[in-house]
Amino acid sequence: MEAIKTLAKEIRNAAATAGEAGRKELLNSLRDLQYSIEKPEDTMQRVIHLHLVIAITRTAVDLKLFNILGDLDGPLCLQDLATRTGADPALLRRILRMLSSLGMIKETGEDRFASSQTSKNLSIAEIQAGLYHNYDVLGPAYQVLPDFLASTKYQTPTETHKAAFQKAWNTDSPLWSWFQSRPKETAQFNRFMIAQRSSTPNAFNFFPIEEECKNWPAEKPLFVDIGGASGQQCIEFRKRFPDIKGRVIFQDLPGEIEHAVSQDLPDGVEAMVHDFYTPQVIKGAKFYYLRAILHDHLDDKAILILKNIMQVMEKDSLILLDEIVLPNYNVDWFATQTDLTMLAAFGSMERTEAQWKSLLDGVGLKNTIYASPNSSLNQRGYLVGTSGINSSDVANAILDRFGGKKPIVPGRDFAGTVIQAPSDPQLEGTEVYGSSGRELSLSIDETHTEYIAVPVEGLTLKPKCLSCTQASAVGVPYSTAYLMLEKAAARSGDVVLIFGARGAVGKAAIELANAKGLKTITASRVDSADVNVASDENLKNVLELNNGRGPTIILDCAGSPVLMEKGLAILENSGRYVFVSGMRGGGPEVKINVMKMLAMDQSLHGVNSWSLTLAETKDLMARLGRMFEDGEIKGPDEECLTKIKVTDAVGAYQEVAKFDGKKFVIAMDDQ
Repeated sequence: MEAIKTLAKEIRNAAATAGEAGRKELLNSLRDLQYSIEKPEDTMQRVIHLHLVIAITRTAVDLKLFNILGDLDGPLCLQDLATRTGADPALLRRILRMLSSLGMIKETGEDRFASSQTSKNLSIAEIQAGLYHNYDVLGPAYQVLPDFLASTKYQTPTETHKAAFQKAWNTDSPLWSWFQSRPKETAQFNRFMIAQRSSTPNAFNFFPIEEECKNWPAEKPLFVDIGGASGQQCIEFRKRFPDIKGRVIFQDLPGEIEHAVSQDLPDGVEAMVHDFYTPQVIKGAKFYYLRAILHDHLDDKAILILKNIMQVMEKDSLILLDEIVLPNYNVDWFATQTDLTMLAAFGSMERTEAQWKSLLDGVGLKNTIYASPNSSLNQRGYLVGTSGINSSDVANAILDRFGGKKPIVPGRDFAGTVIQAPSDPQLEGTEVYGSSGRELSLSIDETHTEYIAVPVEGLTLKPKCLSCTQASAVGVPYSTAYLMLEKAAARSGDVVLIFGARGAVGKAAIELANAKGLKTITASRVDSADVNVASDENLKNVLELNNGRGPTIILDCAGSPVLMEKGLAILENSGRYVFVSGMRGGGPEVKINVMKMLAMDQSLHGVNSWSLTLAETKDLMARLGRMFEDGEIKGPDEECLTKIKVTDAVGAYQEVAKFDGKKFVIAMDDQ
């Protein structure tokens, strides 16, 4: 037992110096430890009584037990507590015993009780308001949520405000309209939001407000908080930036504004009645700020809200969305709880980066994410290892094929040993590999540095059968080839013609097609290929190699418009032609006889590895990893990979730009 006490003390000391991200990681680790040593009956008791726990906690708040104990330095006896609360001692003892058993208070002796850290936390008025809101208002919605989801056949809601909340309260009104006739519940919610929002950093902490406001005219609106409740964010804004001139305004429905005005607003902060479903009335403001507003709405209503703002924006105006951005992997409990609360209360959701981008692209808004310091979006795994360069990477950097902010460091594929992973320390010391489409070298430009810096959510355990050098050359070639065969719906009996067989994607396609047991015919501009397209422009040898018939699948790994026309001419009935996005060797235009394709039931497909997210690529890399481990595919030949130091990378980029089939990997260390 002494060893356990010593360990607990060490953990408390670690928490005190770990920083916020480290503290949360410690909480998660302790939770996982607790659950890992539970027996089935422990899990049963913990889970099935969650309703009871919050009910008794709410009762304790009603009795002011946490406040009474928190005001004292030591314990209080049962009789004194009964006198102060007016409760029957026998009943009160039972409540106190349960609170003690859950660690909410301390039981120091027979019928003697004292405060704990949890009871001190629960004595805070704003946290108590959150308890009331979640128990009294949302509790009924949580209770009917299983039946509600079953009634929808477990489909994602398509209409905002047709949710479990409406079913629970037998109302057609959305929550905010429902609040208008319930001042007590509204007051509890607003008080709860003070705690909720003060515990999470707002945009003022990491968005360059002052830089954006240089030379802003004093006569123009500066900051408009839309759906700003009691004006807390405007008050905070004015405190943080007293020297920035311009009007600071918060807007909400009449009940909210009436309550806020009654609290005597500070100078420089204005209140205004406004319904954000209607056109915005403040024109030309610098910032239109929405904190936790769009997560209450599905895309249709969110688009309406945004368009109402866009109508009055000027060229220097910005919309600040202070919202959660869900990572694609390993979402923390705070975000998942909030997400499903949105489901129960509004039929809405928290959004991933891709979902935010889709929403904002849909209304013509450019999207830039500023992540809070402790955000999982800022959590990286730092690797010592190698990174592969692909011709598509270099083409994008030189020709701007797929966009991204300049300067761009070419390279998306990587492999190495994790030396640091703050958000997932268990990864440290493990060998990983991976790749990416749109993030690495587009929105995230950190791959080729002293270390390889990659979001943890993009790391996949490296197959043991591959060296780091080999693994760093897998990502784009093998994931592209895998997707090409998937798009082609390759099946037994197919004959696959592979253009660009000498290149990295072509070689990967050969391996993957062979692993599926398909007959392959290789085509390239060299005699070692089955078909030399330089000397056999009309692909006659393909027919000779296949008993006079054309292929049922063509994988165009070269991206050649000329080869596409020739290939389509010999493609069999019901044939599938799949090409990569990096077209070269002529213009991007191809003449296609559409009527012939229709008559022959042929199909044409494109594969663009740049469109993949980290999470999608991670899934692909895991599938490929199993194929490597099972011996179905072997990976790139290490002898064919030229390994260079990161300091010599420019020369390698220039070589890759020749598109002559050479493959380079950049070493971030001396391994």
